[in-house]
Amino acid sequence: MGRKAESFHVKVAVRVRPLLKHDKEQREVVSVSSDGGAPSVTVVDPDKAFPGKKQEIDYLRADYVRERAYEFDHVYGPGDDTGRVFREAVRPMVDVVLEGVNVTIFAYGQTGSGKTHTMLGHRGETGVMRLTLAEMFGKAKGACRFLVSFVELYNEEIRDLLLDAPIRAHVDHGGQGGLDLREDPVRGPCIAGVTEVAANEVDEVMSLLAAGNGRRTQESTRANSESSRSHAVLQIAIESSDKVPSRKREGQVVKVKRTSKLSMIDLAGSERAAETRNSGARLQEGARINRSLLALGNVINALRKANGGGPSYVNFRDSKLTRLLKDSLGGNCRTLMLAHVGPSSSSFEETVNTLKYAHR
Repeated sequence: MGRKAESFHVKVAVRVRPLLKHDKEQREVVSVSSDGGAPSVTVVDPDKAFPGKKQEIDYLRADYVRERAYEFDHVYGPGDDTGRVFREAVRPMVDVVLEGVNVTIFAYGQTGSGKTHTMLGHRGETGVMRLTLAEMFGKAKGACRFLVSFVELYNEEIRDLLLDAPIRAHVDHGGQGGLDLREDPVRGPCIAGVTEVAANEVDEVMSLLAAGNGRRTQESTRANSESSRSHAVLQIAIESSDKVPSRKREGQVVKVKRTSKLSMIDLAGSERAAETRNSGARLQEGARINRSLLALGNVINALRKANGGGPSYVNFRDSKLTRLLKDSLGGNCRTLMLAHVGPSSSSFEETVNTLKYAHR
């Protein structure tokens, strides 16, 4: 996948978290390799990894390949900290967005695989979001303005996470529904009425994120007692101006305005309904989550094919997530997917699905 990703400006990194106490099975079926050749993740079917355990014969899977290896741009094992993930995979994106190119960073994986740990940090380990903000604010030169917005996409509705809790409750239950997504001829896709906060301090943005995450929609599922049921989208619009030599008059300089956008997205859990055993409203939530994730994968696939000389039509309208990111995917934009998996044999099916999705 490496060469195709390079030409399409897409990078994929996979992070394998360590075994945790709450894992049902304390048996690892995932291994990583980054020495000699392309970084890869190998996953082994538990039936093969632990042959001593008595298994029922499944004739439908008689020819199933029980060991698969997937190659990615970056691979991180349980012993690698978030700092290394940032330095190798995320930091190069900061220079790109400051040069005026839109950048999108996704955290993808099933509930409990470590997405929020990577993005926000946990137990003293600094997250990718804080490290990215510190790097970006530190490198910003001249007159640079940062506008921060933070929303969630829940059941295909856009909700502002930076509103005060009482106001947001009134909006949610006052019959007004979510915010509208509109196309601006200059700014591209934009959310009508969304709160935008001017900020240039890391602590200021992180406090906004902490307050916003407290308002994010969470429900208890079999996969996690506090499962995020929405996609959380942090967007930072960057406006800057540079002085460059005039093309019309020799010896003079003119101001050139540049705009770009950094989108950092903590996607909702990608687990199957069979894993969560959801029903009713939770089942409908899961169906919408998986539909938007499928739409995202289809858009990236279509953009890759168009970049390689294939059909040029890309359907951004299958979900609000892809509509919102229309100007931040494809073209000269840069995209980084941080896929997260668990090593336990009890997560085997979800791990394989995540690796297949990331490998596309």
